Amino acid sequence: MARLREETHNGNKKYYFHCPGCDREHKINDSWDFNGDFQNPTINPSVLGRGKRPNENEEWVEWRCHSWITDGKIKFLNDSTHDLAGNTVELPEIE
Repeated sequence: MARLREETHNGNKKYYFHCPGCDREHKINDSWDFNGDFQNPTINPSVLGRGKRPNENEEWVEWRCHSWITDGKIKFLNDSTHDLAGNTVELPEIE
C-alpha cells in the first residue's frame, strides 16, 4: 500500500493522504511539488487545512491542521489544533 493516493477529476490530479492528527483524509492538487514517491512522499510547500466541525458537545469549533510532508513523515506545526501539534510521525498508509 501507499501513503499517498492519486485521483484525476476533470483532468486535474488530486493527491490524498490520511492525517493521523485529524483522523481524516486531506487532499492537495497538482500545484504542490511532489517527488513522485507514493510510499515516501515529499510535498512542498506545507499543507494547511482549516475549517469548522462539531465537537463532542455538538458545538461548532474551528480546527487547523498545518504540516510538512517529507520522506513519508508528517511534521505537524505548532499552530495545528490537534494533539499531534509539534510532533513528527510516519504518514500512515491509505487505501
